[in-house]
Amino acid sequence: MRGGGGRLEEKLEKITEQWENRFGNIAKIAQRVEKLEELEKVNKNLTNEIEELKRQLKEVKEEDEELKRNNKDNKEAIAKEAQDWNKIQENSRVAFTDIIKQQMKEQTEDSIIKVMRQENIVRDLADKKKCMIILGIEEKYNLNRTTRINEEKEKVSSLLELIQEDEPEIMKQIEEMYRLGKYSTDKTRPIKIKFRSQTTAENILAKTGKLAASEQYKKVWIKREMNKEEREEEKKEKT
Repeated sequence: MRGGGGRLEEKLEKITEQWENRFGNIAKIAQRVEKLEELEKVNKNLTNEIEELKRQLKEVKEEDEELKRNNKDNKEAIAKEAQDWNKIQENSRVAFTDIIKQQMKEQTEDSIIKVMRQENIVRDLADKKKCMIILGIEEKYNLNRTTRINEEKEKVSSLLELIQEDEPEIMKQIEEMYRLGKYSTDKTRPIKIKFRSQTTAENILAKTGKLAASEQYKKVWIKREMNKEEREEEKKEKT
């Protein structure tokens, strides 16, 4: 019986050992499961973190694209502003150049006008020195202009030949001759004579004293042509 009981004990010991081994394996499996659960939890957290990182990366990319678009728009805006500014500057330079050209033109025109005026003044003075005025020569009205001019020439020729005896062809030295002012029956207009040279005019003016000794021309008076200021001064002296 004891021999049978020993085998039973051995069996029980084996069964107990097997159960202990199983419980050990179960414990190990439980530990592994627990570790796997922890790993799964960690993996889940990692997955969430990865998704969050992906989301942030997407936002960064979108912001980068927005910055690129803004940068492009800014560059275009800056380029347009620079172009507009250059255009304004160019227009300003053109306007300034036009102003300078206009001023130079005006100054040049003013200078030319001044020079022309000065030349006219000088020419006028030179012409006046060639001219003389004869007062007191009788004027007869004649409808025929040619006849009237010829009569005037004869009277002037006779007068000048009396003064300039040594130059019988004095009339050839005359460049212009005409009556001054509008014809009137109640007055005698003076005659203006312009000679070809100042010397001829001065020689005749220097010899006008001969007229006083002539019965025919004692009421005739010859004087040099004067400008406006000189005429006004002469009027003052007479008053």
